[in-house]
Amino acid sequence: MLQISPHELSGLLVRQPDAVIIDVRFLHEREEIGFVNGSYHIPLYTPEWDPNPEFMDEVAKVAGVDTPVIFVCRTGNRSCDACDIAKSQGYHQIYNLRDGYVGLVNLMSQADRENVCQLLNLPGQLQSMYA
Repeated sequence: MLQISPHELSGLLVRQPDAVIIDVRFLHEREEIGFVNGSYHIPLYTPEWDPNPEFMDEVAKVAGVDTPVIFVCRTGNRSCDACDIAKSQGYHQIYNLRDGYVGLVNLMSQADRENVCQLLNLPGQLQSMYA
């Protein structure tokens, strides 16, 4: 597993256009604070915080073991767990987005704002904050 920073994400996507982004957060997190455009939503846990028994089956539907996979969560912890699970199933081009989606949103106030804006799908109330 490789750790990538939110700042490095857009560059990685340019270098590896076949990369798949998998968002492992809960649905309400995506609805409340947005998501990375083009990402697949495959929760790592059920709403009761039990492991999602279909997690790897769902991952396999969108990414083969040779596909670069970037796991994203809120702050980088659940996505790190997802990387470990994927690695145990034979995936070897695995990336954890360090600082998670929160790190990406925090970049909105920095110099790379325009690139980050293109990556994110923010709900209406957050769009107005960063307009």
